[in-house]
Amino acid sequence: CTMEVTVMRAEGAVNDPDSLLSIRAGTSRRQGAVQLEKKLYFPVNFYDAPQFKIDLIKQIGSGEANITAENNEYTVPIEPRNKTEANAMSLNLKVAGKPLLCGRRNEPPKSQASDTTVLPADLADGLFGVDGDLQLGSAAQARRDFDNHNI
Repeated sequence: CTMEVTVMRAEGAVNDPDSLLSIRAGTSRRQGAVQLEKKLYFPVNFYDAPQFKIDLIKQIGSGEANITAENNEYTVPIEPRNKTEANAMSLNLKVAGKPLLCGRRNEPPKSQASDTTVLPADLADGLFGVDGDLQLGSAAQARRDFDNHNI
């Protein structure tokens, strides 16, 4: 089951561009800038999350990290939003690739040029659609797309 939540109207500080809205329904949390009429999806049933936890979060600092290796640790300095902040801020992040959680190993995408299906002329007649693609069954087309995009 999936629950859909949409912000229909927002007033006051929630409209500040530096504010983040955070909504927790059950054990799932969605957060980001307030966007009216944007749907947020929660993988919980309405009956499993009868109470929402809503937080308005104000940014106190920000930083960026350039991820250069799949398995590495990074120290990210956090610049305070208020330049008079005396305490230095930083985060140490460990970034680890988990291909088992992605469905397939990380492989470069297959070239579209490598998809060369050769059919005898009598079998090919009537199989090509307007876009030149083979009119395969839905499952075969999906499988080909999965393979081409390493899904």
